[in-house]
Amino acid sequence: MTVMENMLTKYPKIDFVFCVNDDATVGAYEAAAAVGRANEIIFVGHDGTVDGLQYILDGKISYTVFQDPFKMGRDSITALVEHWSGNEVARYQYVFVCEIIDKSNAQSFLDIYPAMEKWYEIK
Repeated sequence: MTVMENMLTKYPKIDFVFCVNDDATVGAYEAAAAVGRANEIIFVGHDGTVDGLQYILDGKISYTVFQDPFKMGRDSITALVEHWSGNEVARYQYVFVCEIIDKSNAQSFLDIYPAMEKWYEIK
């Protein structure tokens, strides 16, 4: 948010903002909204987080990119175990597919979070 506040102060015209993750995108949007400039800018995030998806549904963020963090975590641990066990892990054995999310499909991604979060439940 602070970075966007500084950018808004320095640059009178900003058309597009792409952030490294949805949290940064939410902060950038909030900074622009605080000075009445949010409607001038297209905001794009990355990660497809619950907050990012909700901001898309609310019409605040235009797009995000979903990478399934649960699959990334699972596959990363699997690759490490394979490597430490002396097995070869091919360079492109684990591929993380990104999907573009906008208002037309954001709810479907939001709906799958409860099932994915079961992965993180500590028993």
